[in-house]
Amino acid sequence: MHANRNEKAVKRVERGMMKANRIRNLFAVFAIILTTFMITTVFSLGINYTENMKLMQVRTAGTTADVSLAMPTKAQEQQIQDLE
Repeated sequence: MHANRNEKAVKRVERGMMKANRIRNLFAVFAIILTTFMITTVFSLGINYTENMKLMQVRTAGTTADVSLAMPTKAQEQQIQDLE
């Protein structure tokens, strides 16, 4: 800020404006806090929803395997055991 002789007057006006707008400033701070909380909540719910849907799909299928063999041969059983 440029140096001037009425710096005290500017500070006094600024202090008066801060006092006059105190309620508005408090509402602005409250709105920012509430918005942050709401955004965090929405993302948390979305992430948990997708994780739960994946878990429900696995439980519905009954297994985490991608393929099932109805009547595997001994060679196929041996290949599967070698993978583990």
